[in-house]
Amino acid sequence: MTLNDAAYQYWSQPNREHFMALREAVMASANYSPHISPNEVAHAAFSQGDYPTVIKQLRSLLPGALLSPGLHNLLAVAYNELGDKDNTLREAHFAKTVMDGILMTGDGSREQPYYVLSVQDEYDVLGYLGKNSQRQTLVHDQDQNLDLHICDDESWVWFEVSSLIVLEGN
Repeated sequence: MTLNDAAYQYWSQPNREHFMALREAVMASANYSPHISPNEVAHAAFSQGDYPTVIKQLRSLLPGALLSPGLHNLLAVAYNELGDKDNTLREAHFAKTVMDGILMTGDGSREQPYYVLSVQDEYDVLGYLGKNSQRQTLVHDQDQNLDLHICDDESWVWFEVSSLIVLEGN
């Protein structure tokens, strides 16, 4: 299935199966990297209030960062600063739809961790849930690699990161 087909399926009918198919398609894209941080990429331009450059820099991360809720939130802010209501609303909708997809992948428990495409996505999810990570630990568990975040409210939130580690080894 092509990336465009997978994206169309998920955007038109959001469910876990379509999200996971889109996730696989994004991981297969040429510019996907688990190390990309939209915040870092656009930090300097944001600091200078250069919103057209912010948009250009963030859009250059696509399609590899298509499932980054943080990327879409940053794009929404940049478009809003430029007074572009339509693109602001579109990117805010994408951010919410992507976050909903990540949350459909599990419940954050060890048995049903959330599936993410980058460490930055883990922090986006934690922020969305109103949690602050105090400690992050990689746990190797049989055929899974999990990131465990112990939060300041003493809750534990788990993320499945095996595919990120496999990619790093290539």
